[in-house]
Amino acid sequence: IRAALKKLPQTLEETYHQLLENITKDNRDDAKSLLQWLAFSMEPVTVGMAKEIFAIDIKEKLFSEDDRPDDLQSAIENTLGSTFVTIRSTYGVELELVLAHPSVKEYVLETVKHESDFYLNEKLAHEFIGQSCVIYLLHCGNDEKKCIDLKEFQLAEYASRNWSSHIVLVGEEIDIQNILHMLNVQKGPYINWLRVHEPDKLWGRNQWELQLHQVQQPLYYACYLRLYQVVKTLLDKNINVNIQGGGEYGCPLQAASFQGNEVIVKTLLKAGADVNAPGVEYGSPLQAASFQGNETIVKTLLEAGADVNAPGGKYGSALQAASYRDDPTIVKTFLEAAADINAPGGGYGSTLQAASYMQLQNAGVVKTLLEAGADVNAHNGRYKNALQAAQTFQNAAKVEIL
Repeated sequence: IRAALKKLPQTLEETYHQLLENITKDNRDDAKSLLQWLAFSMEPVTVGMAKEIFAIDIKEKLFSEDDRPDDLQSAIENTLGSTFVTIRSTYGVELELVLAHPSVKEYVLETVKHESDFYLNEKLAHEFIGQSCVIYLLHCGNDEKKCIDLKEFQLAEYASRNWSSHIVLVGEEIDIQNILHMLNVQKGPYINWLRVHEPDKLWGRNQWELQLHQVQQPLYYACYLRLYQVVKTLLDKNINVNIQGGGEYGCPLQAASFQGNEVIVKTLLKAGADVNAPGVEYGSPLQAASFQGNETIVKTLLEAGADVNAPGGKYGSALQAASYRDDPTIVKTFLEAAADINAPGGGYGSTLQAASYMQLQNAGVVKTLLEAGADVNAHNGRYKNALQAAQTFQNAAKVEIL
């Protein structure tokens, strides 16, 4: 008995080490897969999702419905076991899988050695999950005439929403072949991914009737999702950089400008993107960058010849978008670039009204616009004039200046 007691692990770290080493060779891939998902998933891993995860073989790049475990509890016991994984229940209904304790993730990331079968880091885990999601969508969305059955394929919503977010966290050193297969407009997975989740829509809900002619091209979504390697590869295939039609942002450059990815913006411009291409939500790439407050992208677009007074979009002009966001630096940049301070248009009618409306008590932008010659009595827009806009939120500082 004493000899046996001496062999027992003395610390939590030793306990974890021994448990991992005792996992059989046949179960190690599944154990590591589950460990990565539970440590780095962007949403809770439900029981239904977990069954799908067990059926993904990332080495063979396939998903097999026959590999779904009939008994999830047994599958967990055969891999990580209850020391590592807990099935959280509510009112007796099994809902989701979680790591049994935060120390599990800490141990795997900080202690497991590189030569171990269970070695992982954050970058590797995100690559694994991202690629798993793409493999899964390639399988369950293969038939373009048949929408994905979300009750049968319970990982489809997570995979559709999050595959790109995992991939972006990996960086440029990643195999994108499966991603390119999924972004092939002639195959089912592309439209079925968008039917489950159209990423540029504010409320990316299921749209089962969505057809190819209603959505944008892969280059557009790659720009919006900040997938530089995919963007570069598509451009190398002579894809039309100025493709229009569908999408909240109208064209790839506006999507990239909105997302603030400088490398992609410069890549598109180098490939011949129209810096003044009209968009939908924000009218122009410059207005999209202005709304997001991205000074670097704004300067890049201006240097490339962007029209600072291009009309259209939600805010009528780039200056109005920057004024609405109360961004003094970008406002001054536009004024120095000869922006028309009294240009009508947009939801607020004028730049001054947009700046006056904002709830922020800081009146710096309002003051800057007035000093630059903004018409304080311009009569248009949602609130008719700047003073009424300022009074909407009882903004005393702005009311006094006006």
